[in-house]
Amino acid sequence: MLGAAVIVAVAAAVILLDSGGRIESGCEETGYAVGSSDEDGVFFAVVSRDCARSRGAWCETRDRRGPIARETVDPGIDQDCVVYSQFIGTGLATGSGRYLGECAGTARAGTGGRPDVVSGPDERCPGGAGSRLPSRKPRPTAVRIGGRAADPFRRPPAVRQGSDRRLEAPPWSLLTWRQGALTCYEPGQVIDARRFRGFAAVYRGGRQGEGLRGRILGSLRPDAKFAVGRQFFDFGRFLPYPIAEGGSCGRLGDADLLLSRTVLYRRPDLGPARTIVAGITGRNVRRVELATAGRTRLLSASAKTPFIAVLRGKRAPSKTPVLVRYPSGLVRRFPDVH
Repeated sequence: MLGAAVIVAVAAAVILLDSGGRIESGCEETGYAVGSSDEDGVFFAVVSRDCARSRGAWCETRDRRGPIARETVDPGIDQDCVVYSQFIGTGLATGSGRYLGECAGTARAGTGGRPDVVSGPDERCPGGAGSRLPSRKPRPTAVRIGGRAADPFRRPPAVRQGSDRRLEAPPWSLLTWRQGALTCYEPGQVIDARRFRGFAAVYRGGRQGEGLRGRILGSLRPDAKFAVGRQFFDFGRFLPYPIAEGGSCGRLGDADLLLSRTVLYRRPDLGPARTIVAGITGRNVRRVELATAGRTRLLSASAKTPFIAVLRGKRAPSKTPVLVRYPSGLVRRFPDVH
């Protein structure tokens, strides 16, 4: 089992075929994924590394409003493409999370010159009682938060008029972990639980921040009535990343690097568009640089470290090339234009 979300076996299964019409080995794990629960509102788009075979891949979560998030993995990078729904589509009305989240969601995905595929939840939708699906993934180990990038919009997504002008949006980092033999990561915004308790909403059941400890990485979205997540005034709704579901996992491979670009689309329930360039270096990488807007930005200057940059707007991979420098003097560009 990959370090990725559990795939739903749908009636119209999404698969990639070879030229003879046979299922390509490893490509059954491509498309829509419900995770370990089909009633929590979180769903994924996935292309397994066994399917991509270092040829590159992209995966995208969508709902009835349009795209939510999209991840791209360049050719030459040996990792899964995994992107999740950012908890969008849950808690909007009455009913089960499965109906409001998973059943409203779809996934698009493609790899290595193959046509893109579209898949969604199975025929039990809409309105069926969700059933839990078994998770066969190894338990995450060596869990850490590393790397740091300021939010390009600076102000929190739910800041109110007249609030303290010094309030800034939480920084972005990477949640990294080991899952069996694979190295995994997922970008998100980091909150400090102690500081955020002062902004927590108080309901009949208690203060929203209770139970949170230390630094936590997850999804911070604009506030909305009935939206899911811990409500923090001036900041928005926050939920930790569901690490038990897996993430973008892979092997450092020939490039000695994990690397992806994630676009969070502009939406009222997600905020302005952002492009996240992130990954992890191996022991033989000397520097990682991002070339954009006519200048080069240093992402990492050491081996075996996570790195992240967060940019305004939706940026294509060709507009955000990453340069990887090795001790031998070799420089590799991702994506390679040749």
